[in-house]
Amino acid sequence: MKVLVLGAGASVSSGYPLTVDLLEEVQNRIKQRGNSAIREQWGKWEEFKKQSKGLESLILNTRNPEVALTILDLAGFSLQDNVVRSKLESSIRDHDQAFQEVWGGNSLSPESCPDEEIRHIFEVSLIRNPLRQCLSWYFSQRHAEDKNGNFYVMRNSLRDLLSNLETGDVVITFNWDTIVERELGSKELWNPVTGYGINFKLDSSPPSSICVLKPHGSVGWRRFGSESMFMDEEFLQEFNSGFEKESWFRTISPENIKDFENMTRSLFEYPTFLKETGHRAYLDIWSDSLDALARAEKVDIWGYSLPTSDSAAVVLMTSLIGRLQRARVIPDVQITIHDPSEETRNRWRDFFGLTFFSQGVVDLKEERL
Repeated sequence: MKVLVLGAGASVSSGYPLTVDLLEEVQNRIKQRGNSAIREQWGKWEEFKKQSKGLESLILNTRNPEVALTILDLAGFSLQDNVVRSKLESSIRDHDQAFQEVWGGNSLSPESCPDEEIRHIFEVSLIRNPLRQCLSWYFSQRHAEDKNGNFYVMRNSLRDLLSNLETGDVVITFNWDTIVERELGSKELWNPVTGYGINFKLDSSPPSSICVLKPHGSVGWRRFGSESMFMDEEFLQEFNSGFEKESWFRTISPENIKDFENMTRSLFEYPTFLKETGHRAYLDIWSDSLDALARAEKVDIWGYSLPTSDSAAVVLMTSLIGRLQRARVIPDVQITIHDPSEETRNRWRDFFGLTFFSQGVVDLKEERL
């Protein structure tokens, strides 16, 4: 069995930005093509950054979005702390007004909460929602565009790479785009019911020859509670594969989706050091990814830089080190890392250690898709 691991660098040739360029790309797209609603959401983020001060301002305006956006998660997690929560509860003067403000995605006002520190923590944590909407909008736009001819041609290199996969092989991608599923689906080697490693509990599920595991979630996925999830109808239709004609379509994309869409949120992780793994879908995908790496005879890694922000992914990859160390004579897995960046290749050298490179079981190639 072969496992293909893809990072942001594997999608660049298909027109997607690297993580470090993501927010700038989103901003440009919104300014050029965004409707008033999404411009308003991006405006909230821009205004928030403009009003930030001191260390917070420096962090929010760093070029690496994973550094900048982590501070938003820290504010959200702080609200779960007993001391902060107690201070919050004692600071709320008008509970009804505060509830309406938070439910509407707005900051707490001085009238409902006079404590400036608490109001600021709320403001920092709430700005995550507009950002999620902007990122979801961007990837949804790109998902729809990817079916046209220009982007089809841009995926030639990826298409050639995927053509080497066989039934039972696995793709682990840390990207939110859908170009892998689009290519495999067009050849009837993948479908969203059984091809994502997510259990939709359907008795008559069509088999997917190749599984695409997305540990960081995907555009088009929606979560409801800690276990339930579904997929946007437009997301499935934009694959242009006739999925809406299948008997399972309404099971994973219910007709009443619009009725409770405001009670859900996108099931993908924006760039941050504090990745969320609490939803059932994430746990299933991470578990399947670990299993795939444990069984693979060949692992090909393309455009994945092993960033420090992906601590969970680093732990996942250590399972390969364990396999190599446990091999008594000849390791039963061949690992090849493809990346044009010398810095990235050095990171992988440090990760695996020189021994396995000298043995030839881990190979580095200076190439990109």
